[in-house]
Amino acid sequence: MKKKLSIALCMLLMLCLCAALMLPAAAAETNVAKGKTAITPAVDPGYPGNVTDGKVGTTTADGNLTADGKLLWFALKHKCTALDAGGEYVEDPANTLKKAGDEAVGSIIIDLASDGKGITKIRTHHWNKESWGVRAPTRITAYASDNKDDAASWKKLGDLSAAKTDDGAAYWCELSVEAVDAKYIKVEFAKPVKKTGGFLFVSEIEVYATGESGGGTTSTSSAPESQTSSDASTGSDTSTSSAP
Repeated sequence: MKKKLSIALCMLLMLCLCAALMLPAAAAETNVAKGKTAITPAVDPGYPGNVTDGKVGTTTADGNLTADGKLLWFALKHKCTALDAGGEYVEDPANTLKKAGDEAVGSIIIDLASDGKGITKIRTHHWNKESWGVRAPTRITAYASDNKDDAASWKKLGDLSAAKTDDGAAYWCELSVEAVDAKYIKVEFAKPVKKTGGFLFVSEIEVYATGESGGGTTSTSSAPESQTSSDASTGSDTSTSSAP
């Protein structure tokens, strides 16, 4: 009896092992944004970083940027030139962060071409230095669409974690999502509106996908909070700014 029971248990274990071996391996996530086209607002000549080149911006030991290091960061700018007679902020025409309520908002769109299948994670890399006027983002929101020119097609994926570290340090913000398919990913950055203005720095935007089809972007639609928040929404690149 014991021998038969042992044989039965062995056979059951073998069946379980075979079943496990036959299960498909989980698809690996890869950064499908690397090398893709980034549609940005106007490029600051001092901080022209390519946010999809796979090169992460670094800092010196004292939390500053080297001359070469500046070239890895892309600067988004918001500046108010004065207050008008009614006490309202007057926008600098060169701003790439546009006033939207109490926020200054700008966005960057990544064209994933045909590689946006099974998107599961979005990451952005930042640096802030208050003494330089480089602020930490107060909100980073990701959207997905198959048609960047159709405002109603953008589906809100969620807000990235604001993993801000000490002033002068570089850090990542991240959002994990249920697998979704999209040709375009828009990342919207926001900071408070201040008379003193300021910049947001981003050196890299990563979009991870499995390559296996997930949910479509048209099932539920949620347009970005400010459709006119940035020239990136229309792919326009017409103005320049100058960071510190």
